[in-house]
Amino acid sequence: MSAPAAIPVTDTKKIVVARREVDRLRLKAQGAGPQEVAIWEAANKVSDLQAAARSAQVRAACRAGRLMDLVLAAVAVLTMAFSLQNIHGFAAAHQVGDPIGWFLAPAVDLALIAALTGDAVLSRKDLTAGVWATRLRWYAGGATLLLNSWESWASVDPA
Repeated sequence: MSAPAAIPVTDTKKIVVARREVDRLRLKAQGAGPQEVAIWEAANKVSDLQAAARSAQVRAACRAGRLMDLVLAAVAVLTMAFSLQNIHGFAAAHQVGDPIGWFLAPAVDLALIAALTGDAVLSRKDLTAGVWATRLRWYAGGATLLLNSWESWASVDPA
């Protein structure tokens, strides 16, 4: 007699119980003795424990992922706030008036966030956005770096 198949994640407990009852009835109809049924039940318990352990690991990974997303979002917001002032100063120094001077940093930052988020979603589905997404990421990342460090480069200040 073979070991029971692993329980798919999509099965509810009621479905699993019903399937096992069908299997138990089949075993008895095929002439299985009490010892064979007990072995089958023990194998099912092992399968249940393995499924529970996998489920706990997945839940822990999801919690860690949500925490990491939250921390990275906070870092992104703080970085964007810092960038907003830097790039506005750059724009003002080059005679770009308000409110247009305030739009440059969010436009570049949001383009980078959109490209990174889109790539993350597509990669989870084993898809790619193509070369334009790579170019957008490099352009937006490079523009953010250049706009935030322009004054340091212009005055040869490593700080």
